[in-house]
Amino acid sequence: MNTSSDTKIPISLLMVAATFFAFSTIAEQPAFASDMVFSTDTEITDNQTIENGETWIIESGVELKITHGAKITMNPGSTIENKGTFNIMLNGIVVNAGGIIINDGISENEGTVENGKDGIFKNHAESLFYNLEGTFNNDGLFENKGKFDNRIGSTINNNPEGSIINDYEFENEGVFNNDGTVTIKTDGYFRNLEGTFHNDGLFENEGSFTNRAEGTFNNNVKGTIANDGKFDNEGIINNIDGTINSKGALGNHYDGVFENEGMLNILEGTILNQIAGTLINLEGTIIISDAIFENRGIINNFEGIISNSPQSTIDNIGGTINNEDVLSNQGVINNNSEGIIDNKVGGVFDTSDGTFNNDGVFNDDVISDESEPEIMMQEANVVKEKTSELVLPSSSMTDSDGDGISDDVDQCPNSPTDGNYDSVGCIIYEEEISVYVTPLKQFKSGITLEKIQCRESLILMKKLDGSPACVSLSTSDKLMDRGWTYLSSN
Repeated sequence: MNTSSDTKIPISLLMVAATFFAFSTIAEQPAFASDMVFSTDTEITDNQTIENGETWIIESGVELKITHGAKITMNPGSTIENKGTFNIMLNGIVVNAGGIIINDGISENEGTVENGKDGIFKNHAESLFYNLEGTFNNDGLFENKGKFDNRIGSTINNNPEGSIINDYEFENEGVFNNDGTVTIKTDGYFRNLEGTFHNDGLFENEGSFTNRAEGTFNNNVKGTIANDGKFDNEGIINNIDGTINSKGALGNHYDGVFENEGMLNILEGTILNQIAGTLINLEGTIIISDAIFENRGIINNFEGIISNSPQSTIDNIGGTINNEDVLSNQGVINNNSEGIIDNKVGGVFDTSDGTFNNDGVFNDDVISDESEPEIMMQEANVVKEKTSELVLPSSSMTDSDGDGISDDVDQCPNSPTDGNYDSVGCIIYEEEISVYVTPLKQFKSGITLEKIQCRESLILMKKLDGSPACVSLSTSDKLMDRGWTYLSSN
C-alpha cells in the first residue's frame, strides 16, 4: 500500500485501507499484497503487529514516527526496510521478536528497541542510527556497517545471548552494558567519548578502539577483552577482576589512567604507557609473554605481580616504575638514562633469571647497613653499570614447547602452542580467569590465609606484613630467604 497524503491517525485505519487495496489489486500486484509502503510522512499512534511474510517499507525522503506509546511487534519472518527516516519517539516501542530490520536511511530512537534473540538488525553502509536518550536492548544480532551514535542519556544493553558486530563507526556517549559479545571488525572503530562501558561479556577488538579523555571502561569480573587490533586509552580503564588478552597494540596515552585488579596478558605485540599516562597494578597480575612494554609515564605496582617472560622486553624510556610488591624479570629490562625505578619497602625486584640494563636511576628503599638488597641479580646475565660488559645468558634459556617460558622454569612441558600461559608455562583457562579473585581481596573478605586460592601452578606465601601473595615457584625460593613464609601450593 502507498500512503498518498500526510497522516496522523491510528495505523489500524490504514491497515483496513491496505486490506481493501490489496484485495482490489492482488491480481495485478500479487508480490506486494502483504507490504505496507509508506510514501508520505506518517505517525503510528496505536499498537500494531507485523506478521510473518509482511514487510513495511519506508521510502526515501519519508518519515515514519512511532508516537503516543505505540508498540510495534515484529513476529518471525517479518521485515521493516527503512530508506527514509524511522523515528521511535519518547515512549514508543519496537519489539523485534524474530524479524529483520534493515536501515538504509536514518533511524532515531528516543523510546525503546527490543531486538529479541532471533531478531536481526542491520545498519547498512552510509546509514545512521542515533540512540537519542533511548534504550536499545539486544538479545539477537546487530550488525553495523554505517554509523551508530549512542548519545548522552541513552543506554545499550547487550544481553548474554546478544551479539553486536561493528564494521565501521560506533560512538558512545551514554551507557553501554555488555553481557554478550561485542566485536570490532578489522575496518571498524569504536570511540568511547564521554560514555561508560561496562563489560561483563566478551569484547573482541580486531580494528580500533579508543577510550577518550572523559570515557570510562570497566572490565568486570566476568569480562574478557581480546585485543588483536589497536586499543588506546586516554580516559579511565578499570580492569576489575576481569581478563585482558592482547596480541595487538595496547596504548595508555596522555592523562590516561589504566588500573588493573585482574589479569592482563600481553601475549604478543606492544604495550605503550605514554608520557603523562599512569598504569596502576592494584592487586592484579600483568604477564608480558612475547611483547615489548615501553614506559614513558608512570607504573605503580601496588599489591600486584608483574612478570616479564624470557622473550619479552620492558623499556623504561624516561618513565618511572614504582614497585611495592613483585616485579619478576626473566627477559630484558632496559632502564635508560632518564628512567627511574624505585623498589619501595616491601618490594621485590627479581631479575636473577633475566637481564637488567641500567643507565638511569635505580633506588632500592629497603637497602640499609643491616639488610640485604631486595633486588636479585646474577653476574652472568645482568648489566649493573653503564661500563659493564654484558655476558649473554647460558643455553639453559631454551624453550622446547614454544610457550615463551624457558625449560628451566617451565613446570608444564609440552604445553599446546595456541594457549595463554602463566609465568611458569602452564596454560590459563578462560573460565578460571573470569571468576578469579586476587589473594588480597580474598583475605580482606574474611577468608583465612590457609584457605586462600591461587591460580594454577602459583605458590601461596605470607609476606612480612602478614598479607598473602601468589608467586611463581622460582620466585618463591628467593622470597623464603627474605623472610616470606610458605602457606600452601595448588
